[in-house]
Amino acid sequence: MKVLTVCLGNICRSPLAEVLVRKALQDAGIEASVDSAGTGAWHLGEQPDPRAQKVAAKHGLPLGHAARKISEQDFFDFDHILVMDEQNLRNVKNLQPTSSKARIKMIRDFDPVGKGAVPDPYYGTDEDFQVVWTMLERAAQGFAASVSEKQAVKL
Repeated sequence: MKVLTVCLGNICRSPLAEVLVRKALQDAGIEASVDSAGTGAWHLGEQPDPRAQKVAAKHGLPLGHAARKISEQDFFDFDHILVMDEQNLRNVKNLQPTSSKARIKMIRDFDPVGKGAVPDPYYGTDEDFQVVWTMLERAAQGFAASVSEKQAVKL
């Protein structure tokens, strides 16, 4: 299984989601490859926002990522594309080739506490990054549980 997490610039939410989805799937015993991308090209090649790096390191999941923009090939390479908000959902769906196999969902569709957007912490504080971390952690665990259930049904 291959999963792509997507936000706007690929320096805040999607790199955090990437490490959290990877960990949740690994903890659930699901073999998967996880990456992240942005719908915009403002930060190509940049490391994640220092505040994102700080919150991830605090939780023992350092970010090793350089920002990139989603490509047409991603829709063929990834099984699941998990987006952070409605704007990115529209952007990704508009880019999706009709023949692609990727299933596109909002990441919080898997959050047991509530659905909707993951707020962009870019103009916020360290506390805002912690709030986003907690939200993404719940959603990542919910996604892993959903995948586990679907795999169990196939058995």
